[in-house]
Amino acid sequence: MIALIFLNLFPSITNAVQIMDLDVIFKYKNDLVLNCSQFGENSTFYRRDKNDLSVTSISPDGSKYFFENGVLTIKNSKKFDINSEYFCNNTKGDHLFFNKLSIFFKFLSKQSFKKILVVPHLYYVDSMILTSTEGKNIDLNCYLLIGIPNKTLNWTWKLDDVKIEPGGRFILNEIEQERSTLSISDLKIDDSGLYTCRVSNEYGSHERNITLRVKNRLAPLWPFLGTFGQLLILTLIIGSYEIFKRKYSNNQELLE
Repeated sequence: MIALIFLNLFPSITNAVQIMDLDVIFKYKNDLVLNCSQFGENSTFYRRDKNDLSVTSISPDGSKYFFENGVLTIKNSKKFDINSEYFCNNTKGDHLFFNKLSIFFKFLSKQSFKKILVVPHLYYVDSMILTSTEGKNIDLNCYLLIGIPNKTLNWTWKLDDVKIEPGGRFILNEIEQERSTLSISDLKIDDSGLYTCRVSNEYGSHERNITLRVKNRLAPLWPFLGTFGQLLILTLIIGSYEIFKRKYSNNQELLE
């Protein structure tokens, strides 16, 4: 949608300018491509930090920021890149906002705010193998790294590619949609397997795997039972040898 307005607040600009917005899907660790070619090669790109509301211009550096024919490419986007807002303009005062109008420039247009279009991404946890004992309870957690926690996020869990339906020993909790927890009570040996946590919205999805190993409740006794078994076998061998030795000695005495 294009909104044409006169900037009466700036007497130096007398011509009508264009205030536009363009939807661009942001994805973690992917290149962000922002196209401002309709304004020509002399367009300038800006980044707005959501934390301190500061607005800074973006200059190509040959490593992360590349600019060609009015198109800005941000390589291997990180969390800061995705959580920032972007817009471009030209010398006429035309503005193009990506995904969402900046609060700083809200007065330039009557267009409503848009949610940021982001493919959700989960935190990577180094220890993705959990071990517990049957009969105990355990919580499996997934944390949101990239995404807007709201009702558009969908969380699902699977065990060995079979969707887990909440109920009974399995309880699903969403903490302000920034985390999903699968709580399992009274663990069984059959609960062992590969658990998959998946978060999705209308723009894409991401998932993480957690391996759960459930040990038999007698597992802590196995080292003791093994040692005891070895001693028992050794005792039986020695006892059998002593009995055989006595019988042999008695037979020798009878023969004499």
